[in-house]
Amino acid sequence: MSRPERLFRLLNALRVLPKPVTAARLARETEVSDRTLYRDIESLRAGGALIDGAPGLGYTLTEDPPCRPRPLVVSKWRRWSLVSATCASAVMCN
Repeated sequence: MSRPERLFRLLNALRVLPKPVTAARLARETEVSDRTLYRDIESLRAGGALIDGAPGLGYTLTEDPPCRPRPLVVSKWRRWSLVSATCASAVMCN
């Protein structure tokens, strides 16, 4: 399993498993050793994931910001051309 896939599985496990999740349970879920799990948690934290907890206490994903696409910015002229093209195609198709 690749590292990005493993980190994704770890985040997913933190999202769905009952809180707090022990390191042993996370290691089983992601099929890695405890040591690798601790390194992966530190990598996710360094990448901005808000993971609370410590060895022996368990871990909780405290904030899981949704991935939102950037808003589409369309100029006035492009918006007009899109609307015109849509109206023209509706007229032609009827």
